[in-house]
Amino acid sequence: MCIRDSPNADRLRIVEVDISPATNAQGKRLSVVCGASNIEVGQKVPVALIGAKLPSGLEIKEVEIRGVKSCGMLCAEDELGLGQDHSGIMILKEEAEVGTEFANYQNKR
Repeated sequence: MCIRDSPNADRLRIVEVDISPATNAQGKRLSVVCGASNIEVGQKVPVALIGAKLPSGLEIKEVEIRGVKSCGMLCAEDELGLGQDHSGIMILKEEAEVGTEFANYQNKR
């Protein structure tokens, strides 16, 4: 994971997240624009990929935010339908395996 400030917005950051090669055919990092302040390098977080539908009905699409392409969304607990917490991105346990579908991760908790 790599994090850098957005060039066009004070409160946004660009997060490059590693995802499973099976979900990212190019084998590259996925670039996501994020406004949460609790994200740090080395954390494992739930990532909604393009085409994912969240419990709210929101479908994740590739979008451009302040001139930066965002190819997914880092999710807070409320966005995943797991509670009311929207204070920041949900941080997964260190032993979470990169590339595990979140539903499978939830079943192992």
